[in-house]
Amino acid sequence: LVIMGNHFNYQDRLLYGEGLRYKYYQEANELATLCQNFALIGTKEQKEIWEKVQIGENVHLEFKETLSMDANKYREEDFDTVRNREQRKIIESNTYKAICALLNTKGGGEIYLGVRDKGVADKPEIVGIKKEVDFLFYKSNDNYLLYLKEFIKNNFSDQIKLISIRLFEVFKKEIIIIKVEKSIKPVFFIKKVDGKKEKIFYIRNGPSSDPLDIEAFYYYQFQQN
Repeated sequence: LVIMGNHFNYQDRLLYGEGLRYKYYQEANELATLCQNFALIGTKEQKEIWEKVQIGENVHLEFKETLSMDANKYREEDFDTVRNREQRKIIESNTYKAICALLNTKGGGEIYLGVRDKGVADKPEIVGIKKEVDFLFYKSNDNYLLYLKEFIKNNFSDQIKLISIRLFEVFKKEIIIIKVEKSIKPVFFIKKVDGKKEKIFYIRNGPSSDPLDIEAFYYYQFQQN
């Protein structure tokens, strides 16, 4: 930020004291930063998304840095692990659980793909999906979206009408928003253990997706009815 103008009077004396002048500079810089941020964000809807990110995760909002890519291994440049199909499934299971939990939670909610839960200064950070798209999906948003749609179709065929996907640009970075409505019927996370399928019931508990045991599941269902 550059502040134009003369800071001296006709007697070549400073118009403001050192402390006051610094205060004006600080306020002007804060205003300039705020204006720049909102100029980058764009539409009213995009501003609302940005504001939600600043507030952080809650019972109806979940942040995922990636869909399939192990972001920590990517930062460590362990690219073989990042590409490994089994490792990708492990990362994908986090989004799978979050969707299950939102389907089972009153009011449903949203998942933001491309938002890091703890970024700079341990605050949520919009990182975008570009790195994952470039590395795993041949630099194609279409490939990424097609893969995500197939992922949802394969895991939630009975709830497909309750789940929608949209691509947004915020802070010049693209993110995916998965919107989830509550399901009337309970939805289970399917986990394979020793070749057998195990059903796990997840709900949102504050900013996390937590499993319920059989007793807790029946009690939860009783409360919903």
